[in-house]
Amino acid sequence: MTNNNQSLPAGSICFGLNREVDEASLMALCQRFSRSKLLSALIPRLSEQDLHALADHLFAPMKKYFTKEEYHSLFLDDPYQENDEQRLLHK
Repeated sequence: MTNNNQSLPAGSICFGLNREVDEASLMALCQRFSRSKLLSALIPRLSEQDLHALADHLFAPMKKYFTKEEYHSLFLDDPYQENDEQRLLHK
């Protein structure tokens, strides 16, 4: 896969050639998709159903491939504590 600091130009994003190109393309696609200007224009236009579907599609791979510790560390940027679940259940 390409270096995390590198990004493909938009015109070079493509899928289906090989794993390396697919990974680099997905990285570039996600980076472009997550730009504030794009999201600010897109999100208000989404139907309630599309908004929830998009969120579900984004969370699905994390649920499938990450442990709770990885999810907290990589997505939440907050170390997972075993007692977090118990604390949340008692609120």
